[in-house]
Amino acid sequence: MIDMQVISPQVMTEDDWYAEAVRSRKGSDDKLKHFAECCAMVSGERTKDLAADCLCSVDTIEQYRNAYRLFVVLETNIESEQVRKLWEARPIEIWKSAAKIWGRYDLSPQVVFDYIEDAEGMSRESFSAHVDEKENKTPKWLRRLRGVAKSLCNMGDDWKTEIEPELRDEFDAWTEQGAELLDRIAKERERENVKALGFGQYQTSE
Repeated sequence: MIDMQVISPQVMTEDDWYAEAVRSRKGSDDKLKHFAECCAMVSGERTKDLAADCLCSVDTIEQYRNAYRLFVVLETNIESEQVRKLWEARPIEIWKSAAKIWGRYDLSPQVVFDYIEDAEGMSRESFSAHVDEKENKTPKWLRRLRGVAKSLCNMGDDWKTEIEPELRDEFDAWTEQGAELLDRIAKERERENVKALGFGQYQTSE
């Protein structure tokens, strides 16, 4: 794990970084990049407290923290001046998205750098879709199938007051069984795809 305190050129304590994070939580893109740096300098043990003081979620802190950590990794592995220029040129939302993609697809620093470099004018959503199109090897139909299962499980309960109690229970059972069936179908198709590619032995995540 990278020691962010060692990497930082500034002599600041963790408490200093914490206070600076709270001050820079809202504002321009430059301020949010500074916020990302501050989040990276605050230890994970203080994330919940930092999120509360910044009036945001723990996930938000982690996203900004990971964006800055990605910047540091790229700066360590690629010509630092190029990386610094890219850090300034691309909005923090692109860096946050790139950090997620970096972990999801286990990409090399150079590949991530190239994707960010090509992201000029892209929104966070279009950037994610662009990378996903190139890196996600799962067939689109299989992704849609899993999306249906996820939607069934996340429909919420607010509308159920309009139907009879016994029908609510029946519907809950139906959605649960349907989600499980769709997941089984998706995993079976993945197994068949791997076998068709000639990889012999295979494993799929449960």
